[in-house]
Order: sequence, then C-alpha cells, then structure tokens
Amino acid sequence: MRAFIRHGLTVLLTATFLACQMPTARVLPALIGPQAGSPGTAAAAQMQLDRDIVVPSPLEVAPVKGRVDFGNPTSSDYQVQSNVSDITLLATVSVIDVNTGQTMTAGVTDTNGNFSLPFSTFVPADNSVYVLEAIRGVSGGAPGNDAPRFRTVIQYSGGNWKSITNATVGGSIVINALTSAIALCAGLDTANPKTLPYSGTIGMVNAAVSPPSLSGSPALPATFPAAKVLQMQADLLAIVTANLDPVSETDALNPSVESYSPNVAPANSPVLITGQGFVRGNTTVTIGGASAPILAWKRISSGGIGKWQIVVSVPSDAITGNLVVTTARGGSVTAGAFTIPDGSRVGITSISPNPARPGSTITLNGTGFSMTLASNVVRLNGVTLTPIFANQTTLVVQVPDTSTSGNMTVSVGSAISNVFYLSVDTLITPRITSVFPTIGGVKSTVLLKGVNFGPTGRVIVGGYEARVISWNPKAVRIEIPWYLATGASQITLFSPFGISTATFNVIAGHVETSYIDTGTNLATGTAVGGNGTHVWIGDAKLWAWGGGTTAVKFMNLNPDGSFKDANWTLSSLQIPSATNQDDSPNDDVLVRERIYYTVSNSSNRINFASLDPYTGDITAFGYDPTNDLPSNWRGRDLALAASDKYVYIGGQGVSCSGSGLCDGSATATKQTRILPSGGIGIWEAGTSQLYYGEDAYFMYIGGVLHMLSGNDIGTTGGSQYTVLDFDGKMTNWIKNPTSLVPVANMHSTKPVRIGRYYYLLNPDAGGYRGEIVDDLVPKPVVRYAVNGTNISVVGGHMKQDIAIGKYFYTVSSYSGWANQYKTYRYTIN
Repeated sequence: MRAFIRHGLTVLLTATFLACQMPTARVLPALIGPQAGSPGTAAAAQMQLDRDIVVPSPLEVAPVKGRVDFGNPTSSDYQVQSNVSDITLLATVSVIDVNTGQTMTAGVTDTNGNFSLPFSTFVPADNSVYVLEAIRGVSGGAPGNDAPRFRTVIQYSGGNWKSITNATVGGSIVINALTSAIALCAGLDTANPKTLPYSGTIGMVNAAVSPPSLSGSPALPATFPAAKVLQMQADLLAIVTANLDPVSETDALNPSVESYSPNVAPANSPVLITGQGFVRGNTTVTIGGASAPILAWKRISSGGIGKWQIVVSVPSDAITGNLVVTTARGGSVTAGAFTIPDGSRVGITSISPNPARPGSTITLNGTGFSMTLASNVVRLNGVTLTPIFANQTTLVVQVPDTSTSGNMTVSVGSAISNVFYLSVDTLITPRITSVFPTIGGVKSTVLLKGVNFGPTGRVIVGGYEARVISWNPKAVRIEIPWYLATGASQITLFSPFGISTATFNVIAGHVETSYIDTGTNLATGTAVGGNGTHVWIGDAKLWAWGGGTTAVKFMNLNPDGSFKDANWTLSSLQIPSATNQDDSPNDDVLVRERIYYTVSNSSNRINFASLDPYTGDITAFGYDPTNDLPSNWRGRDLALAASDKYVYIGGQGVSCSGSGLCDGSATATKQTRILPSGGIGIWEAGTSQLYYGEDAYFMYIGGVLHMLSGNDIGTTGGSQYTVLDFDGKMTNWIKNPTSLVPVANMHSTKPVRIGRYYYLLNPDAGGYRGEIVDDLVPKPVVRYAVNGTNISVVGGHMKQDIAIGKYFYTVSSYSGWANQYKTYRYTIN
C-alpha cells in the first residue's frame, strides 16, 4: 500500500484509504479487531449501529483538540522532504475507530500544527477508545514520495477526551514521536489478553516538558520496557528524517528472522534475509562475528503480514558461525548457523598508495591470499597483473605503464575477492591550476586547486613551510607563514609525484580609512540578514546566512577578493527554521570541514555548516545534540574560538541590554576536544574568569586565548588572557596590565585579523587597530582614522566584518538603519 501512497495521493480522508494505510497484519488486526474484554466483531458492528441510531445532540460531544508535534521546531533533524513545516502545515488528522477501522472525523492542522476536529452526527460511547493519526504527503504530495504518519490514542469519557499525553478529561492532546511509539506498541501487542491495551496507554506521556518524556504512570508492562519504547521513539524520528512513513515501516518491536538464503557461501557473496522488526539505519547483521554490510532493503507482504527483506554481503573476514540480526531497540536474534567454505575467504581491505602512478608498485592488503605467487590472479580493469610478492595478507604488484584507473580483484582458485577501486595518475607531476585568493596578508588562508597532488605532501611559501589546513588530491588549503615580507612570494607544492609552483602577493595589512558602497544588497529578492548574520569564504565565494531567516546567499569573487557579481545569488540551501542567533555572533570557528556557530538566546545548542572538502563551499547545515551546552547557558553573550585541538566557548548566558553587571553571575568557560572525525566532543568545564558584561569576544593567537572587551569596562578590566597548555587546554585567566581595548562598551564587534594587525569597527567607539608581535602577543588597540559615524550608518553592531584578498568588507544586516542590508568595502595595502 506504500506504493499507492507514493503515486500522488497527498491528503486522504476516506475510511477506506486510512484502513489501507495501516501496517499489515502485525499492526492492523490490533487496530481493527476486538480488544480483550470487548465484544466480538458482530457485537462491535451492532454497537456501532446503535451509536449511529441513538444519537444525542452533537453539541454534547466535545471536539478533539490538540497539536501535531513532529519534533522540536528548532531541530535540524528534518531536511529535504520531511521538514517540520512540510508535515505540520495542513496535515490531515483523523479519528479512527479501533474496532472497525472506520474514520469518525477528520480535519487539517493550522500552520502551527494545531487542530480541532468536531463531530457532526457521530457520538462515541463512554470510555470508547480511538486512534488519532496525523498524516501528510511530503514535497507537496508529489509522486514518488512517502506520507509520514504519527499517532496517539484517545478515550472519550464523560463528554470530553483523554489521551496518551493527558489522563485528565478535556486536557491537551499531543501527537508526537513518543505517543506514536506507544500507540504502535499497543497495536503490535497481539497477546490475548493484551498486555498493553489501547485504554491502558492513557496518561503515559508528559508532553509539558521538552522533549516529552514517559510519565511513569500508568506503568508500562514488562513486555514493553521503557528503554525499548524510547528507542522506538528514536527509530520513528530517524524514519521520518529518511522521508519514510514510520507506521508502515514498523511491524514488530523485536527483530525476528523467518529465513535466510544461502546458509553456505564464500566471502563477498550476497545473502537474502527475511523477517520482521528490522529498522532502516538501525539494524546490523553479523556472520561469524564479522559485520556484514547491508546492500539493499525491501518491504514485502506475505500472507497479509508485513515483512522485511534485506540483502547483506558475506564479510571478507567472516568465519563459520552464526548469522545474527540486531536492532538497538529489540536486541539480537540468532537466525542460525552460516558456513564459510574452506579456502574461500579472499578479500581486499586497502591498496597503497592510492592513487598510484603507472610503472610504480602497489601493495594490496587483505585476507585469503596464497603464499604461492602463481596462485594469486590479480586483475585491474580485467587485465591480469603478476604479483612480485605474496603472503596470506599482502600482495605486491607492479602497475603497467599503460594502466588507467579502474576496479581491482584477486582470485585464489574459485574464490573471488571484492572489487576495490584504484586511481591511476597519468600526469608525471602535480599541477596547481588556481590560487584563491592571489593576494593577502600573512596568516591568510589560501586554497590551491589542481591535479595529481597525491594523498599528502608539504607546501613552502617564500622559503617558509606553510601550515597545511587540509589536503585533498585536487585541493590543498594552507595558511600563509607569519615571517614573510611584503611582495611576491613563490608557492612550492611538494607531492609524492613531484612539485608544482605558483605565486602569492603578500600585503602589509593597512586598511584604507575611506570606503565605497558596493551597491549589493542582502535584501534583494529573498532577504538574508539581521541580528546574528554569519559570513564565510568558500571557493571564490562569500557566503551569508542567519539573522532570523532560513535563506542562504552567496557572492562570486574575483581572485583578488573583489565582487565578481552585481548582487547576491540565492542558494538552494536553507537553514533549519528557528536556529538562527538573534544577536551578533561573537565568532564562528572552523573545525576540519565544519563551521561551528552559536544560535538563538532561547537555545543552548551549537549548530554547524558543513563544507565541501574540495571547494570549501557550504553544502548543508546540521546540529549534533551531543554538543548541547547546559540549559543554564542559554543566552546570546557567547564567544567561540578554536585551536588545533580544542574549541572554546565563554559566556555569561544572559542578555545584558547594554549596561550594568547583567545578572551579576560570574562568567564561565568551557572547552571540548576536536575529534579525529572532525566533529567536537562533550563540553568540559574550563577555568573561570572575570566579569566582562555583554558580548565580549575571543581572539586566538599563537597558543594564547584572549578575551576582549564587553560592554562594561568597570567590571571587565577590558581584556584578559589564558595561555593554553601543551594539550591545548585553558589554564588560569590573567588580567592584562594594560587593557587591549581601552574603551568601554565595545561589545558586539569581533576582531578581524589582517596580516600583522587586528581591527575593530565599532558603532559606539569608531575604528581601532592593534598590532600583533611575533604571532603571539597583541598590542592594545589605538584609534584608527575610520569615521565612526559612518560605521554606525552601515549598521553598527548588526553587521559582519571580513577580509578577502586585498579587500575588507563590512556586511550590514540590520533592517532598522536607513542604509540597511548594505555591503561596504575598504582596500587593504
């Protein structure tokens, strides 16, 4: 029936369709069949007939009122098709009789997910139980898309309604993932008598907290422990995130295997497993203790019962043993024995180097190779290669001069390995094809693009080794060394395949005091910007997002950093709604291929923008709940910084409204390690420091973390610093003898580093510039001849400053000023 949904039916209100939408046998019979202690089918039909004939005034039946909650509205879990607005906007909500499967009434939600379903002729019997279901086709109900559903259970009592989220008559009814998990558990419970009858679910969820939780009263039966119910809730959210229907995807609480075939096969062979209780994205299969990759999923119906079929590949390192299927919510089930024939375990796990050069030798690592050279048949694109060394786990072969990139396999007797792709570089040396930007100050980030860079290497600029930020066979990001003098410097890239050169022009970092209006406008068409705007330099692109909008825009750039376009281009990307910060961000931090940034003052989360590892452009926006800050850290006075090993955050966690000691609480810091995967870990307590008022900011220079300014110099002392230890953790904070920021109320203005200087453009105090000594110690800022009044017209602290190539931009995003959403440009010499 899911195929029926996928062919264009979006809003379906008839009882026949909703009955068809129910999951097969394991869920549907529990919904439409008799319950324990209830009349049989004929009696139920007669009862329904009696209700239809003897009808009190419809005014006596209270409407079913409530709210559809497909997740936290600030969540970024739902993207592509199944986003919050797509599901809750005008979603169909239906009341379904659990005995007959008929729809009693239906309606649609408003734009906030609220609904009210009146009854025109039908009057329910007292204490009768119904399923309340919310459904909507995603992507406007276009063909080929699913129709995700969530459920709850409601009970009519004394003229009004009770529900899973409310044991009090007439209280609020909520439909969410947790209520759907409990309703599905009740539907899956086929025991007689039922251990979890629909009526027994009333009042099980406390919807007044966020996220909703189990109330503990009434208690769940032993067959449905709380841990399994909560895991089912997580599974349902994952299913919705994958744009699938969680009701039709769920057929059992625990996994079970009906059959698997074959039960004897060599490594890399496919195995078909049929069963129930599997969960897409949350099911693992092992053969002989080795993880078997899942290659395909298929939903089938057999004898009116919904089942799963999955295809796995026998692992190359598998041994004879049991085939086991495991889900997070249901645990493991042993399907039976699986035999790996002797001598059939042949597999390739890695090839080194990869890419390889024609004429070079490569090493294949794996299992099941023969100690006899001639017994190993190695093929590249179907061409046989002769090994020059062999043991059971290693083969060394020479790549022919005429070879091209393609698939490699190893055969030993009748056993054939998995396919492994080998890239063959046909160029003799690497070649840098572009540099962006081509000009800038020391410590600038520069992207080198080209071909044949290889898996790793080094870059020298003007005789000094550059720090490599990221290395890709076609793109390398470096940081221009500190020691370079102004003028042209040669870039030399050393790779395993040779060297390549290019030129970069180093400028001192002096910003001209006059500026021009670029004529570009972030508000043209779809507006971007406002409090909390973020900017980022990608591959010849300047990205802008945030400020209370979900739109994302970019400006194409020339190699020197000037604007290539006449205006901003609207990107197809969108920020998850309600995740924007509502105050000026006190910095974004780059960690591997992610930009982390703080969000709104009603949230304690850290969001990130994902980057393309090749281009450096933004590809998506995400949120990892493991990086949440404590709830008492909600606030807009947060500063972020990062070193090579840690991310740091500091904040008072309140809105100070521009004066005083805010709430008088001591400020705090936290730090989290940068993980090898490129993400960040759990926040650890840092060292406490002085008060700083609202909107101070961090500046990381050469192993020292500086905290500057804030809006109350009387309490902040203007600036302080901590010297990071050998591991990158903070030590005690020290107050600067002479403040780096000698002017009070310089909040909401983050420093921008250009070469050997750092700049502050502040609406209240004008322009300031400080010098950096030995890439370690910043000198106090001094007034710089930039007209402060003009900066204020630009938008004051509702702006972002950024240096690109030979230009310094101020991107205004504050809609309250006369010159709103403007971008101004200064020249750097």
